[in-house]
Amino acid sequence: FHAEFFEPAQQQKALPCILMIHGGAFGLMASPHHKKLAIRYAQELGCKVLFPDYHLMPDYPYPAGKEDVLSCYRYLCEHKDQLGIDINRIAVAGDSVGAVLAVYVAQFDWKDVPSPCGQMLVYPVTDAAPKAMPKCGNGILQAQQKPKNETLPHDFAVKRRNSAGIYRNGRIRLPA
Repeated sequence: FHAEFFEPAQQQKALPCILMIHGGAFGLMASPHHKKLAIRYAQELGCKVLFPDYHLMPDYPYPAGKEDVLSCYRYLCEHKDQLGIDINRIAVAGDSVGAVLAVYVAQFDWKDVPSPCGQMLVYPVTDAAPKAMPKCGNGILQAQQKPKNETLPHDFAVKRRNSAGIYRNGRIRLPA
């Protein structure tokens, strides 16, 4: 899979970063609108944005997409100096299924890197269990179980682009 990295054209110090994950029912590619949002966040918030085009179903069954975004987060943390990222200000964001994947990243049992500093979840899928709709409660959702730490072997390409639209291509190999 590949990912695009957007960053402000002028930077002097380590910046915050957003791992932005697109929706699409685990089977649809990112729309041009998603990419425009990623660029806009980089420009207007003065941050960096990693925008992965994770493996999709049915060609890559679950948990391929989940493993891809976990690998992206680990990559951001492990290459913070090279990418000019403040490791304590990496947030995850996503819409629909992208929000579900963002929650996976936020709730993952990170042992050697800090957890994301925040989440931006746009119309997330919060419960896909086949059951009757519950009556209105207190509106607070709680995680049932924290995911276990897993090995995340993946190979993906990153295209670096500053907000002026300049690409810098690179190939990234994550350790097995």
